[in-house]
Amino acid sequence: MASLVPRLADHAAVDLCGEVAGLVMPEASAPGRAMLRRAAVRHASLGRAHGIALPEGDLLRPSEHNPVLTPLLAGETVHVPHADPFAADQLAAQLGGRNSTLPLRGRTVLLVPMTGHGMVLGHVMLIRETEHPAFSPDEILTATELCRWAARCVAGGHLYRQELDVVEDLRRGVLQDEPSQITGISLCYRYLPESRSAQVGGDWFDVFPLPGGEIGIVVGDVMGHGAPAAVGMSQCKIMVRTLASLGMPPDEVLTKFDELAFRLADDYLATCLYVAYDPAGRSCRLANAGHIPAIVIRPGASGEVVEAPTGVPIGVGGNRHGHGFETYEFAVPDASVLALCTDGLVERHRGDLDHELADLCAKLTPTGNGQSLDEACDDVLEEIHESRKDDVTLLMARLLGAPAA
Repeated sequence: MASLVPRLADHAAVDLCGEVAGLVMPEASAPGRAMLRRAAVRHASLGRAHGIALPEGDLLRPSEHNPVLTPLLAGETVHVPHADPFAADQLAAQLGGRNSTLPLRGRTVLLVPMTGHGMVLGHVMLIRETEHPAFSPDEILTATELCRWAARCVAGGHLYRQELDVVEDLRRGVLQDEPSQITGISLCYRYLPESRSAQVGGDWFDVFPLPGGEIGIVVGDVMGHGAPAAVGMSQCKIMVRTLASLGMPPDEVLTKFDELAFRLADDYLATCLYVAYDPAGRSCRLANAGHIPAIVIRPGASGEVVEAPTGVPIGVGGNRHGHGFETYEFAVPDASVLALCTDGLVERHRGDLDHELADLCAKLTPTGNGQSLDEACDDVLEEIHESRKDDVTLLMARLLGAPAA
């Protein structure tokens, strides 16, 4: 706006189409009437508004059949030198807005469309006072080029917001809003996205019933951010669920998962920790593909790291190179708590991982004496700094055993 006022005009307003401006468009809007929002306004000086009031945020519904605005809505620049009463009234009626005052008689108006990616995103309205001449061809060209540049920025931001919406929808489909409540287990989780950007990271988890009465618990982290990571999360969830439902032991699940991921793409990389909990046998079988180890808190005992073998990340093709996965089994008395997390929780300070895990074990120990999982999650995440450099996921499960017959 500083490039336009006062260099080219005394007043300027930027009006963006509803969707671009973030408006929720009504399903049944009036035919032939687009909704615009006044996104920005600038005057040469507050003392020179000369009765013109163009409040930001005002909504406009110009008609595409208006003879003055028809070329503008088609993407053409409209120049009205020293508007006569008819043109002034038409412009004021269409572009004044509900809360605006727009006396234009005798003033010069230049309406420049903002186009990008093959669509009209809105327009810029430039107004000159009566004592100033109409816009010259060079000035119109300058204004057009400035608006074209600004439109590219607006279009980029609009497409970025659309991508974020798609990614967020994908994330919600992968990270359940509420974990499935399955007999034999009580669940609680927390997820915090990276704070440096609005992009979703690759953290994901899932909990599901398995053949034979077991329960599958899995946490993973796909490399990357944004749409690629969100798609990868969805693929991981589907693959692990499908393979686990075949009744394979954890090491075979990760082996087949790794093979499938290796075939999908050369740059596919993810970590994954998969647990099969047997409520009747009061035991867990676990396999780890390059992920942060699990923590178990048995009743009345301190939290401890599950010292299971750690294989290579998913997508490396480890089995092809002699780096397979191993299943590790350990006992879990009824009311034990199992905690799974991603590296964003324990690698925040880039310090010693063993020290970070020991600290987490200490924080989770009260769950072995009856502390609720909700309270434990809140206590752990209370110390998470606002400026996170990675996603943070914590999934906790209280293992209740098989119901009494």
